[in-house]
Amino acid sequence: MLLSNLSRSSAPDLHLPSIYSYLPHLLRSPESTSPAFKLSQGRHSVSLVLGVPTVRREVQSYLMTTLANLITSMTPQEMKECLIVVFVAEWDIDYVHQLASQIERKFPEHLESGLLEVISPPESFYPDMNNLRQTLGDPMERVRWRTKQNLDFAFLMMYAQPKGMFYVQLEDDIQTKKGYIATMKKFALQKTAEKKNWFVLDFCQLGFIGKMFKCVELPYLVQFFIMFYNDKPVDWLLDYLTQTKICNLDKDADRIGRTPGSKATTVLKRMSQGDKIAPK
Repeated sequence: MLLSNLSRSSAPDLHLPSIYSYLPHLLRSPESTSPAFKLSQGRHSVSLVLGVPTVRREVQSYLMTTLANLITSMTPQEMKECLIVVFVAEWDIDYVHQLASQIERKFPEHLESGLLEVISPPESFYPDMNNLRQTLGDPMERVRWRTKQNLDFAFLMMYAQPKGMFYVQLEDDIQTKKGYIATMKKFALQKTAEKKNWFVLDFCQLGFIGKMFKCVELPYLVQFFIMFYNDKPVDWLLDYLTQTKICNLDKDADRIGRTPGSKATTVLKRMSQGDKIAPK
């Protein structure tokens, strides 16, 4: 009798977690998960996606110099196999349009070819930044700054994830060495061919700059950043996630580093610290 009364409902019994579990305000505005601005030819299936977040600078912007350096250090073939996504992490749409116009005047052929894209996030993607928990004993200005950076990176990575094989997180004030694309790609493919259990490869020893991930594994980062966006800085979250995924419990995480064999040739450096420093 009991068996005959078993439910045959097709409705799932499990409530699966999603981005809305941690950012429930997104349910109120479906457009929150699409860029507020996008200048793109829709390039996809590339070898390498380079993410370049940028914000308005009070002193001097190095963005145009950085983009010129990234592009001129590529071979013509690499220009066909890569994608540079400029992520303008500002909510002032007039400023976004102004910066996009500057990029369009400076790099028209690379926007036309699809090598270069410009996007910006909608303000509605972010929670109420005046209603955050104060964490780590930081002033609220810094809490807001690092919270926004966590969500900036999550948005950029979600956009980049389906577009390529590998993803590299950059900044808007870096310089590269000639052959940087070939060096990074060769190193990643070598580790993959050797069946090394790598999660992140380091091509710069500064913070989050020059960190390479497999695009297929970006959801790990996105989920982690969205779960703990109000709790820790983004580079701390990267370290915690990497230690959890890679390090054995019986070994010292500080000795292991980010990933076995992850320390690669340094091919990137920062031009200037200047006003890049976060609020204290």
